[in-house]
Amino acid sequence: MYRKQLVSVALCVLVLTTRVGAWMSVGHYAIGRDAGMGHDLAGNMNLPDAWRNTDWMYQITDVFTWTHATQRTGTVLGVANTPRIVDDGRWPGRVMYTLATQKVGWPASDIEAAKNTARGFVGHNAMDTVVHFGYFLGGTLPLWATHHRDKETWADYVLWLTKGSGTFHSDGRSARFWDIADVQNSTAWPVVIPLSCHAGIARLAQGVARKLRRNMDFDPGTGAESGRYSTVEDVQAIDARVAAFRGEMSQAVRSMTHDEYDEMVVLANAQGWTVTELEGMFNASRSRAQAWISSYCN
Repeated sequence: MYRKQLVSVALCVLVLTTRVGAWMSVGHYAIGRDAGMGHDLAGNMNLPDAWRNTDWMYQITDVFTWTHATQRTGTVLGVANTPRIVDDGRWPGRVMYTLATQKVGWPASDIEAAKNTARGFVGHNAMDTVVHFGYFLGGTLPLWATHHRDKETWADYVLWLTKGSGTFHSDGRSARFWDIADVQNSTAWPVVIPLSCHAGIARLAQGVARKLRRNMDFDPGTGAESGRYSTVEDVQAIDARVAAFRGEMSQAVRSMTHDEYDEMVVLANAQGWTVTELEGMFNASRSRAQAWISSYCN
């Protein structure tokens, strides 16, 4: 009995502290590939999620307000409301691209790396605005857990299998993933979904957000804004978080199984989630990502 109680508590903690977002790593990568991006740039569509976006009870972190151009909108019974997207010039990727074009003293390789970092942020944010928070819902504990854990996981499986030529091994483990014949072969493919970040340009963009005193919180009742953004990391910290998330994404793909997929299909049927609707969101996200990158990163 005591062991069962410990397991129950551990699962509860996992649910209340899990990473949430909109599209998950396979989803962002799939949209990038479908938009005509190569392996590396498609991987960079996941960059903003290298910064943890929620804490206990889905509390929105300070840094999420920077990575996703949002403001927190309070809590109900300790659970975060859905944040609101703020289009006031705070989009980090657009800031990064402008900064990169001004760095005339940087080597050409650094400038291009900075621009690809910007493209990752711009594309990611474009994709998310399609599904935040009308498709992947939030605002209550059941919705955060069901939509930003289970529904996103189901979407990852569907997009991997339908867009990425996904297959399973006979023992149920994930196998083919787009151009990778076997993701379980970690010697040949130590990284499944690539992720690279020019930490210098990311740090500069954080500095801009701090300098412009971006408000992180919004009161829907009064319209008041508060809570100035202040986080500016050193390049070592940014490099470390990107490396950790790159490993996390690869492990997540290797951990996909036929059994979990079957469970997700059952849940999707029970919840009324359809592949047709998912496909519509996918196509809209791809079109918006292409449009934003074309508009803001050229």
